[in-house]
Amino acid sequence: TRRSSDLIRPALAAGAADTGRPLDAVKVAGYVICSIHDDAAVARDEARAQIAFYSVVRTYRPILDLHGFTGHAEEIRAAWDRRDRAAMLAAVPDAMVDAMACAGTPDEVRDQYAARFSGIYDSALLYSPSFGLSPQRLTENLDAILTTFAE
Repeated sequence: TRRSSDLIRPALAAGAADTGRPLDAVKVAGYVICSIHDDAAVARDEARAQIAFYSVVRTYRPILDLHGFTGHAEEIRAAWDRRDRAAMLAAVPDAMVDAMACAGTPDEVRDQYAARFSGIYDSALLYSPSFGLSPQRLTENLDAILTTFAE
């Protein structure tokens, strides 16, 4: 499976070389959707909703294409046009959630991050889904992210 880092790191190396900068001076920060709940299915559905929402935004198309999710994005956009939230979420397969998010119980999320995102970014920016979340649930998830990844 190709990752965006497979394209970005070589492009950064070429740009650093062109400008005479050492590659280690170029830092990469990346956003990772992070949803944590004692019920892993709830967390995954929250991440799925955020991914569905982002899939509607055409500027995200290149990243969806890179990961092989073009057809799913088209289904999600069609559901958005019908204002069918349930169909939007249903069009987001587990593979899409796994490629773009860490979602589950605290232990599952720590393991997912270590397996899929550790070492990819110099700084990982873990953020909560917000699409469809109540302010209370958003706050709970932000607290869970802080608690789960506190050192």
